[in-house]
Amino acid sequence: MTGVLIVLDSVLSSIATHVLGHRPERGGALMGASDVSLVTEFVPDPYARSTRVSWQASDHLRQAVRDIEVGQGVENLGIVHSHPRWLARPSGGDKETVAEALGLNPHMGSYLAPIAVHRRAYGSRGHETAAGIGCVAWYRMIRSRTAPVRVVAEDVHVLPVEEHMRALAAGLSIDAPIFGPILLRSGHRIIADLGSTHDALIAFPLDYPLSPPLLVRGSDSGTEMVTPQWSDSDDPVATILDLIEGHSNACPPVPDPAGTAGAACHVEGGADGPDRLDHPHPAEDDNGLGQDLAGSAGAVARRGIAARVEELVGSTITDRTVLIAGAGSVGSHLADLLVRSGVEHLIVVDPDIVEPANLSRSIYTSHQIGRPKVDALAEHLVAINPVAQIVPLAVRLEDLSAEDLIEILDGTDLVVGATDDLATQRTLDRFAYAAGVAGIWPGIHERGRSGEVLVTVPELTPCFRCATAVREVDDGPGAAVNYGSGRLVAEIALGADIVHITAAAAKLALAVLSAETDSPLRHLVIDAIASRQTFLTISTTPNHWFFPHVFDGVAGQHAFQSVWLSPEVDPACAVCGDADGRIDPATVPMNRPDPNKIKI
Repeated sequence: MTGVLIVLDSVLSSIATHVLGHRPERGGALMGASDVSLVTEFVPDPYARSTRVSWQASDHLRQAVRDIEVGQGVENLGIVHSHPRWLARPSGGDKETVAEALGLNPHMGSYLAPIAVHRRAYGSRGHETAAGIGCVAWYRMIRSRTAPVRVVAEDVHVLPVEEHMRALAAGLSIDAPIFGPILLRSGHRIIADLGSTHDALIAFPLDYPLSPPLLVRGSDSGTEMVTPQWSDSDDPVATILDLIEGHSNACPPVPDPAGTAGAACHVEGGADGPDRLDHPHPAEDDNGLGQDLAGSAGAVARRGIAARVEELVGSTITDRTVLIAGAGSVGSHLADLLVRSGVEHLIVVDPDIVEPANLSRSIYTSHQIGRPKVDALAEHLVAINPVAQIVPLAVRLEDLSAEDLIEILDGTDLVVGATDDLATQRTLDRFAYAAGVAGIWPGIHERGRSGEVLVTVPELTPCFRCATAVREVDDGPGAAVNYGSGRLVAEIALGADIVHITAAAAKLALAVLSAETDSPLRHLVIDAIASRQTFLTISTTPNHWFFPHVFDGVAGQHAFQSVWLSPEVDPACAVCGDADGRIDPATVPMNRPDPNKIKI
């Protein structure tokens, strides 16, 4: 099964108990066979040194792994550990740790590094598997010449051996199957034992239940193997159960004598049980499943997007994570543009639901009315690219604790402030600037006649508060864009004007995400920062605001003009000012006082 990681369901059950049954971070080792990309066992590490934001394996785990490698002939394939629910991918620290491990083990070209999180798995994502109350997002870190490691999502096929063996045990009224399982490398099958009552072994192929299992049992003439007649529409457990009880048709039983002519398959082994399974058509074991999964809708979407934009944004765009605060007209369109440009990791925060008025200028559709915006947006984005990871948080940003927001930003490459609330924008700005995370701050002015896009890069540009201070002063033409009343809040405006300004914000966001690559797009933001022009203003209508004064006497001018402004740092600013005067954002209350609750 080339291109697909195979994971036994018993591994997921163990992860659900020992990792997802606790608060982050917990973890352990993954054991299996690298030659067939198969994970057969999870080894928990209750002695690990861990906090809510870190996990480090213990010496007990290292010794347990060595013992299993020697005793069972399997390998350590990687480490799984848990993250907060919004970070279902390896963090920067994870990448550094694995890069160091690969450096110490030159014989290894890659290392599994899946992440367990307390949220449901998205069915359209081939690399996410359900595990108890949460899911596991499967990643592999590969040795790279251009970066410490290259992170790739692994499509996964879950082998339901434990689930089906327990169902068979219940159907046969036996206490429980003797479930190892044993990997037979030569035949690439998993062997499970029904126990002495039925004196039978079941050999599951690695693409089960697409292909049928083999029933191995004793007979008067020795050991025989039978294969059930198999159909994709049949219940696998019921079909196997009928075969065991002798109620169904099967391929003819084949005695074990060596050299039996025409044998469909045979078992070789001594008193301890079969040690080898041969199949006459090993090339057919795959049944095309690997190609089917590798050619899934997600893979097709990723290739299609890359064909048109990778040359412009760089190949690392798929590894970037963007936090978008606000999923309204600006935030929803911006998220759409980012995903269509190759971004595959988004965290979207918005407490509101989709309303009928949203249909005029956002990406939502009528059947989504009444649903949380973040869920509706996630549905839309995954429909574009099924491998995109969208974490929807239907809360106000201020409802997150300072600790939670710090954790989110730890795995984020860019924030987008697309809310209509000044306090929310400033809260996000404080935390992002302190965390060293760049920001894009789009805004739509009254009736969509103009707008703005502000770029902030910690230590290179002023923060959001300093850059927007000029708009809070009643100063002639600028009065129409007072932040408190000039932003588009339930205003009449054309969606075309909103999309025009949002497109500029999206392109600047992509430029920031590509800034450390050789992408030509990086110069859009690098040159703007070098010239200290990081505040873009845009008009969508003619003769609006200060644009007629700027372009007075310039031929060929009408609507759709732009001017780049140069904001200044306020030395006394608690966010970006002098170092001695900066304030830790975690010490500032997340929620502002509610005047309605003041009693005098």
